[in-house]
Amino acid sequence: MNYLTHKLPWAVLITALAVGQASAEITTVTIGGLDHNRVFRPFYEPGMPGNDYYDNIRGLLTDTANFSLNPLDTPKVIGEVEFKAPTGLIDDMYLSDVEIFVMTENKSLMLLPGELTAIQNFVANEGWLVLISDTLHASMGPGLDGSTVQNEILKALTGLAVDPITDNDTVGMPGLSGAQSSTAGIPTNVMDSVVLYGAFGDFTAADDFGATFHNVLADLSPMTQMIGTKSGLGILMEILPESEQNSHSGAVLVAGDVLFSDYFVLPGSVGLGNNTNGKMFLNFVGNYFAIVPEPSGSVLAVIGAIVMAAGREWHRRRRTR
Repeated sequence: MNYLTHKLPWAVLITALAVGQASAEITTVTIGGLDHNRVFRPFYEPGMPGNDYYDNIRGLLTDTANFSLNPLDTPKVIGEVEFKAPTGLIDDMYLSDVEIFVMTENKSLMLLPGELTAIQNFVANEGWLVLISDTLHASMGPGLDGSTVQNEILKALTGLAVDPITDNDTVGMPGLSGAQSSTAGIPTNVMDSVVLYGAFGDFTAADDFGATFHNVLADLSPMTQMIGTKSGLGILMEILPESEQNSHSGAVLVAGDVLFSDYFVLPGSVGLGNNTNGKMFLNFVGNYFAIVPEPSGSVLAVIGAIVMAAGREWHRRRRTR
């Protein structure tokens, strides 16, 4: 038996090991979102209208060939993904046990009181966020921008004073026919990305992904980077985790269209066909396992203090025998 483990008080040693293990790795990522009262197509809400819009991506996230805790499944990522029942109110309590929050197309043009602060706190504390915008819905009224809520969140996170998302179906783009433009989305050549690089593939400008053209994204902040374009205009953007502007922030993925719906994501194994859209979303989730769980210096300091205290206790006991 190891001398240290034989002599140190068991309770103290187990505590140190438990703290180290809990902070060194994460085994489950929980994804949350808004319910059908707040969004047109919930990311997860069984039995409710719009839930089937994201069946394929949820299937990929729960496929044991992609995410599993059992090494015999030979998954691409050791870990599992689960979904939390959606909420009608975004607050700190709901977000406290969610690692990734997916906001799909909103029914309202505004957030409820306190929700913006809750989202800012979530991202500032390493929560990962997905913002999916889309064209206008008739119920929102003619001429109204379908990305108002997403713009409000992005401006709060980046400090921008102008909207980084423009509704293409409202303003129109010269030479394009709005959502009917057939040009594929093209990944950009960036050095670092939690979407374009990961266990499910690396994507560059030599590849393409499925995209219509409802919204145009503008890379206006030092915190953001464009990672996908269509006809030369932004369609996919991200904020990297722990950016220079915020050393404790989570990652943010922004889509100018419903790029991760069943329309763009193939069912079944990601090895079948050119399922770039599905693989990019899986990279985003998979990279959470790889990036967030690394123990911080403060946690390592706590572990060291526990072990040192155990050592002092052992010496004290020896002197009093």
